[in-house]
Amino acid sequence: MKTGYFHVGDDPGSAILPAAGCLDVAGVGSAFRSDAVWLRVYEHKTRPDPERYAEAGVIFLTAHRRPGQRVALVGGNEQNNPFETWGGTAADYREWFRRFRAKVTSLDDSIECWWAGMSPGFPDWLDWYAGCEQADGVALHLYGLNQDELMRPARVFTATYPGVIWGGLEINHGVGRGRECDRNVWAKGVLRPSLDDMHALGAGVALYFTYDGWTQDDPSVGQATPPIAPEP
Repeated sequence: MKTGYFHVGDDPGSAILPAAGCLDVAGVGSAFRSDAVWLRVYEHKTRPDPERYAEAGVIFLTAHRRPGQRVALVGGNEQNNPFETWGGTAADYREWFRRFRAKVTSLDDSIECWWAGMSPGFPDWLDWYAGCEQADGVALHLYGLNQDELMRPARVFTATYPGVIWGGLEINHGVGRGRECDRNVWAKGVLRPSLDDMHALGAGVALYFTYDGWTQDDPSVGQATPPIAPEP
């Protein structure tokens, strides 16, 4: 299992780890130093045309990847979350992804196409993974103040889709009031054993989501990003 950060900003001094993720609008300089990169083209809270979205991703990766670097495009973000204003149904996303993947493959079949991570905070989140077997991999978003909360979606998904390649592309304690924590304590007591669990469940990648813009009312604001151990 490869480990690393999903970067949302550039920090030249951050560790270069086996894997990284980023948006096309943030974190690119840090992420592309890793040997494996998962890229999500920012959708600007819309439902983009799948072919144009694919083209934008391929053009961006072609401009930034280096020879031999593993690269993947993620097909959007949390389409089941109304905040993302994607609209439609799980079946709509399934068809959207089919078209997205077909276009990427027609342009560059060395680029992996990963199913979007859904928000596990909505009751129907698992329904949105129907058809994910067509993808090269599946993103899970794993948030939790404790290990059980963080790992529950991974356990449900792997029980439902055994054998499907997957990874935690966003891992964090969570957002909003009531989600505050001491990140150092959380990293040691929750993140580290959760990484072991993900490895045991067959995850191919685990990325800590580095976004620090969420409002917190405790001393964890300003703490360093929790350390991620090298791949097992």
